[in-house]
Amino acid sequence: MSAYPIRAVFMQVGEAADEQDKVMGDGKETVGEQENKVIGEQENKVTDQEAEEIKKHEADVREDSMPAVQVMMSVSKRHFKHAVDRNRVKRQLREAYRLNKHILTPHLEGKHIVIAFIWLSDNLFESSVLQTKMQKLLHRISEEI
Repeated sequence: MSAYPIRAVFMQVGEAADEQDKVMGDGKETVGEQENKVIGEQENKVTDQEAEEIKKHEADVREDSMPAVQVMMSVSKRHFKHAVDRNRVKRQLREAYRLNKHILTPHLEGKHIVIAFIWLSDNLFESSVLQTKMQKLLHRISEEI
C-alpha cells in the first residue's frame, strides 16, 4: 500500500491569467482590441472610454461568475481496468472533498484556484482512509496558499 494514494496539483488562476495578459500585451493586439476594430469598421467607432467600460464590465463578470475552487478527479485506466472501480474511487474522492472543503475556505479570500486530484495507487481503500488522506492534502494546500 502506497503512503499517498492521491496526489493533488493546484494553481492559482488569477496569477496565471495576469501573466498571460502581460505576454499578450507586448506591442501586439489582444483579442479584445481586434474585436473593437472590427466593430468600429462595421458600425460607429467605439470610443476609448466605452472600450474601457466594456473591459471593466467583462472583468467584473469573469470574477463574479468564476468559482473560488475548481476541482478535477482523475483515476487512470492503468490502475483500474474496470470502469466500476474507477467510478467508485472518483465517487469516494468527491465525497471526501465535499466533507473536508471547509479546510480551504478561510484561506481563499478572493483567490481562485484549480485543484487536480490524481489517483496513484493500484489498490482500493475504504472511504475513511481516503477522508484522512484528503484532509492531509487539503491542509498542505491551504498552507501553500
